[in-house]
Amino acid sequence: MSPKKLAVIYPPPGMIGHLVSTVELGKLLVPHGIDVTIVLGGQDDGGAAATASFLADAAATNPELSFHRLPQPTLPCNVPADDYVSRSVIQEENTMSFRDLSGDLVHAPGIPPIPADHLPMSQLDRDSVSSRHFLALSEQVCNSHGVMVNSCHSLERRAADAIVAGLCTFPGRRTPPLHCIGPLIKPREEDSTERHECLAWLDAQPKASVLFLCFGSLGVFSVEQIKQVAVGLETSGHRFLWVVRPPPGLEHVTGPDLDALIFPEGFLRRTKGRGLVVISCSPQREVLEHGAVGGFVSHCGWNSVLEAVTAGVPMLAWPLYAEQRMNKVFLVEEMRLAVGVEGYDKGIVTAEEIQEKARWLMDSDGGRELRERTLAAMREVKEAPSDKGESKMTLLELVSQ
Repeated sequence: MSPKKLAVIYPPPGMIGHLVSTVELGKLLVPHGIDVTIVLGGQDDGGAAATASFLADAAATNPELSFHRLPQPTLPCNVPADDYVSRSVIQEENTMSFRDLSGDLVHAPGIPPIPADHLPMSQLDRDSVSSRHFLALSEQVCNSHGVMVNSCHSLERRAADAIVAGLCTFPGRRTPPLHCIGPLIKPREEDSTERHECLAWLDAQPKASVLFLCFGSLGVFSVEQIKQVAVGLETSGHRFLWVVRPPPGLEHVTGPDLDALIFPEGFLRRTKGRGLVVISCSPQREVLEHGAVGGFVSHCGWNSVLEAVTAGVPMLAWPLYAEQRMNKVFLVEEMRLAVGVEGYDKGIVTAEEIQEKARWLMDSDGGRELRERTLAAMREVKEAPSDKGESKMTLLELVSQ
């Protein structure tokens, strides 16, 4: 009897979304006779309470997965991180940062031109440790056995083909095999003993009539921005389900006291019946798959994008941080599964913009065409992990190696 294979998965620390796809990957590998260990960094991830809760649930419901947390460092490291990161020739020959290029377009194979200031935030400053680490990793990837991607070929066809064709590696360097095995998204909470109140509210709404607004685990707005969103939703006349996280400094204020501080006077009373505000969180995948939801205002986090496409819900793209501005470009210009919200890069999205885009998405011929494209993408994305689907076949080929 041949020994079992072992897979060790180390998710990038910092956000719960990384853990979600990591656990789903582990669950895919186990049925193929692979022992899976998920290694967690010694430092607390962002949103420590939510991360701890997720990990506890994941460990309880997936006993076949092994979780190992690295110990906290006992002594501070005083050696500069730069000493461990080699500078590439490209880094040495250039003096400008992407941030200096502002809106100038950056061209790369397989993707639409991207404004320089829409590249991942960690890469905007050439001299930052994160940027140097990324360049070093980009070179090291060429020596890997392969790259697994949480997407499917049909969703990002041009980008995947460009990588496979060797157009995205340094000249003379090997292109590792590409394995598109997605979508890896959080499963529905069908076994939950308590159904969230927002789902019962959605049950009473007409089909595809509700605009859902949710901005991820770290999506926090100022009081001014929250009030602009509120006015825009109210004047749009449309039904809405809005997940709001308390602004900085108000995290411990709750109930009517919080409402009075962050919403326009009388907003909740005037929109009662056609709007529901949920503080902090909601079961996002279940909401997106509810028949009453007709549109999604999203921060363009990749997990949220995959959940929306899998549910066939068209998006209004409002990126906030990390690589989300780049995702917005892909969604709007390449996949054509979203329309951008104007003003996110200027510090404030106005009530007028929210009203206009909400009406466009829910009422216009353009919004209906966007919905049709999203439904077509949904069918392809759902097919990918099924038996004989492209992602399933890729996974089977990978685990057989």
